[in-house]
Amino acid sequence: HPDAVVTATPKDVPRTAGRLGCPAARAHLWDDNAQLRGRPGALVVPPFTRLAPAQRARLLAFLQERLPLASLPPELVEFMLEARPQARSLARGPAGELEYR
Repeated sequence: HPDAVVTATPKDVPRTAGRLGCPAARAHLWDDNAQLRGRPGALVVPPFTRLAPAQRARLLAFLQERLPLASLPPELVEFMLEARPQARSLARGPAGELEYR
């Protein structure tokens, strides 16, 4: 069984657990979406807005080393740029250059 599953929608913990062959009672979703409160397996947490500066620097260094911006397929770049501003992990700088956020 996987240790972690990344989901988008729908966020149905028992159904996802069942499809993966895991007991629903041992599956949990931590999410900041208050609309999930009360759903089986969902634990509502405070919104995550940003990493601490030292953590951010480490993550950016890791991304630049392991996943350079120039290596991203154009289709992926366009998809990532369409995210809501507060959810964007990629953006264009003042001169139009790509940068991790």
